[in-house]
Amino acid sequence: MFKGIYGLDHSLVDMFSCLEGENKDYNLLAEKLKYYSRLFAFDPKGYLQDLKTYCASNIKDEKVKIKITQMLSQISAEDFLKLNFKKFNLTKQEIEILKEIHSNFSKQKSSNHYDRQKELLAGKKISAPTQLTIQDIENLHINLQNYKSLTINWEMSFHHCVLGVDKYRMQEAEQCYQYCKTHNKKMRALGMVYPTSSPTFDVSNLSKADVVKLFDGYMKTLSQTCPEIDCMDILNELSFDFNQAGKQGKYPADSPLLNNCFWQEKLGEHYYVALLDIARKYFPHSEFIYNDFGHENLEKAENIFKIIKNIQAYERATGKKLLDGIGLQCRLDSNNTKIENLQIVIDRARELGLKVQITELDVVKMSVDDGNNLISDAQSANAQAEIYKKVVELAYKNSDVVESVTYGDMSDKLSWSASTDRYIGQKSPSPTIYDENGNPKPEIVKAILDGKYKGLEMSQTKEQ
Repeated sequence: MFKGIYGLDHSLVDMFSCLEGENKDYNLLAEKLKYYSRLFAFDPKGYLQDLKTYCASNIKDEKVKIKITQMLSQISAEDFLKLNFKKFNLTKQEIEILKEIHSNFSKQKSSNHYDRQKELLAGKKISAPTQLTIQDIENLHINLQNYKSLTINWEMSFHHCVLGVDKYRMQEAEQCYQYCKTHNKKMRALGMVYPTSSPTFDVSNLSKADVVKLFDGYMKTLSQTCPEIDCMDILNELSFDFNQAGKQGKYPADSPLLNNCFWQEKLGEHYYVALLDIARKYFPHSEFIYNDFGHENLEKAENIFKIIKNIQAYERATGKKLLDGIGLQCRLDSNNTKIENLQIVIDRARELGLKVQITELDVVKMSVDDGNNLISDAQSANAQAEIYKKVVELAYKNSDVVESVTYGDMSDKLSWSASTDRYIGQKSPSPTIYDENGNPKPEIVKAILDGKYKGLEMSQTKEQ
């Protein structure tokens, strides 16, 4: 049964964890904000500049106004978040004025940017802030009640959690886990193993047995820290990308072409079966997904199903259930003319007894067509909305096997697809449902709802 719409924004979950309980850790929040400012181009300095302008217009006492605006010109974002005003010699009364002004300013920004909600599919989505303050995060924290599930990315991955033999970093994973548990959210762990993401420590002298022990220790420690993860993308992007020149792999023609990686070098061709087997020992009830991109390219899709064929052969031989479904990332663009091929992939998954999840949906708005000819913004926007509509339509039409749709990023400001090298030179990639200010895009919202109703109608017709 189709479970609905899910949210993907691990960075916000990570920061919210600092505000849990009575003892809100603003120092830790400041450090995390500093990190995510670099990572996602948040703009705390810009926020302080906006606040200074707001103070200049709303503080009546001229001397207080001058003192506070000068302070806002000099203070760091970290000190401001910590409410560290000591070196500016503000009086108690001036601090109270600043707090009141800041509270009003935050509420105004919250009203303008963060409280807009639209019903999409079976659930609701909220916008993500492009600038964050303590008040903004707390306001958004309340609105997170609209989410059914959160997808955690790097915090639970091998690359992040394993620092060496018997050395683990699980703090972030535990924070995300506890947040989801406390707020009754389902949790998806994305990309536990990326073949292209090598360990961060020297593994050159490790034997096959050492590597098995290494992954076993990772899964064991993660299961002790986060014992009930609903869904896990244990495998991510194993298949060679057939859109690239040349082909990797050294195995027979009937074997899948794999991205060369540390795991393959140490554990052999079927390393992914070994990793699933180990993971299942510690997470017997979690849903295991193999997540990849480019399924609309049927050559790559066939290669992915060769990987799945090997996994299912092992399942039949051992009686174990290692794989529950496949994840279609659906990182698409408005020129995509092969979207209908996803129906072939869904049908194939159904035949193999696998569930399907759409895991990272976004659609880049291209400024040129496939022939490299310039097209108007209106043309590309219409094409983008049509792709969103078709994917959602597919989900509802095939609701017997498609479990969920997860949008890839919270806004254009935070979008991975908007910044990736693949789309450098595009006028305005704008791949997500929300613009850079967190406002929902009406044409995409309408297309998604149209896709929902059409898909439901097609599903009901098919059942009859």
